[in-house]
Amino acid sequence: MARIHVIVPDEVLTEVDGIAGLRGRSDVITDALKRYLAWRRQEEALRRSAGVWSAERYPEFPSKEDIDAWVRRERAGWDRRVAEERGDYGAGGGR
Repeated sequence: MARIHVIVPDEVLTEVDGIAGLRGRSDVITDALKRYLAWRRQEEALRRSAGVWSAERYPEFPSKEDIDAWVRRERAGWDRRVAEERGDYGAGGGR
């Protein structure tokens, strides 16, 4: 564990204290930093992968509409499997 000195605007600290109390500041700041770092990693991964999907490499997806349709089918299948595992057969769950 490391201790750091951080300067934040008064209104930000007031809001943090309202959520976490004086003894919970570190937890709130740590959680916020973890979320920010995860977001940055995701942003970098998206930047690096830009252009990977192309019609030449994936002829089964010649258009955005074809990709959207595939994603919808995959999600529907996943939703159906999850519902069956839960025993929830209503709301499009199958049986």
